[in-house]
Amino acid sequence: MAQSYALLRVVFFAGCLLFPLGKAFQVGAGVAGLVLLAAYYTGGYARSNLARLPFRWIFAVFFLYPFAATIFSQWPGHSFGYTRHILHESLVFFFMGLECIRSPRDMRTAGVCLLLAVFGQGADGIWQFVTGYDLVKGTPVTVDGRLTGSMGTYRVGNYLAIAMVPALLTFWALPRSLSVRWRSLFVAAVSVPPFFVLVMSQTRSAMLGLAGALYCYAVLCLRVHRRLLMVPPVLLGILLLAGPDRIRLSTALRDGRWELWEAAWRIFREHMWFGTGASTFNPAFNSMGITLVINDNTIPHPHGIFVQFLSDGGIAGFLLLAGVLAGIGFIWCGIRVWKGVRAADVDEIRYWRMAGLLWAGFAAYLGTGVFGHNFYRTWWLAMGLMMFGCIMGAVVSAGRCTRGEAVPHE
Repeated sequence: MAQSYALLRVVFFAGCLLFPLGKAFQVGAGVAGLVLLAAYYTGGYARSNLARLPFRWIFAVFFLYPFAATIFSQWPGHSFGYTRHILHESLVFFFMGLECIRSPRDMRTAGVCLLLAVFGQGADGIWQFVTGYDLVKGTPVTVDGRLTGSMGTYRVGNYLAIAMVPALLTFWALPRSLSVRWRSLFVAAVSVPPFFVLVMSQTRSAMLGLAGALYCYAVLCLRVHRRLLMVPPVLLGILLLAGPDRIRLSTALRDGRWELWEAAWRIFREHMWFGTGASTFNPAFNSMGITLVINDNTIPHPHGIFVQFLSDGGIAGFLLLAGVLAGIGFIWCGIRVWKGVRAADVDEIRYWRMAGLLWAGFAAYLGTGVFGHNFYRTWWLAMGLMMFGCIMGAVVSAGRCTRGEAVPHE
């Protein structure tokens, strides 16, 4: 058991570091994680975080749902094409994060790995900006001038939005001999290249996710004056009214997503209770005779996971998926973090501020999901579930000091 758990930690943190460099690292970490988790749970389930996980029955239903939504889909073959890889490429990362985040040291290690990963993407993106080609794979800048980093498309923006927030945990990994100011300056400086790439990828869902996550973290975990908390919403309003054309409100009102969301709503109204099946937006709207004007009729998803929950899963699927992700992951874990940072003990406050960055990383995933992606896109679901598992691991480990397991306060 000890050996399988030690190897699991190596695979998980290596996955955090190498994830954006190619799908091989995602698949390799996922497959190895499945094997090591099976070995660990077989020999030491009673000592695992999974055994202490609250709402276990809801999580069981949540993870079984994609397969049920494939079996009972109106187009099971189509659904299977999207869900066949998610077990080892996505779902497993929740359990890896759940088991590998048990102490402040684990959170710091994850933060360092993620900071190195996003800095690498930032440096590669700057190289691409200067030379016209990505250094890792030779990917050119897109026709419309958007950076892609080594990930090949502007999805790099959504990756960076999720990973940059927990990467800030590196602040607590730096030597205590350095002052708060110098540690803050170091982390800020290293974050500049990935932030540059995120902005130059022009990924609006990423900008929304990152801004929302940082704002939520400030509200929950930092002692910020209420008047200062009003500044970001005011700036957002100015950008929407007078900012660059791509992010203006007038542009958003003309966006093709509204047409897609209307189509998803019509599918939901026709299949209100259980939807049409996993990732069936395209065959569903085509079978209903819906003709898209702004978008192509081959578009596979409605560009918004919560809208997709309605069309794919109806009321039942929406309540389950949104309930677990938003209800447990965002609201319940957010309440735990909020209570923790208001504790009397200094070490406990530090612990929950660190955990809050993991929670904010998951919030960034949800923020990117409001306007982007197919829920079953494996790399993106893997990042979201990894952050979800990490914050759940931090929550269930808080207060435990069992030898060989969590040490919440060092």
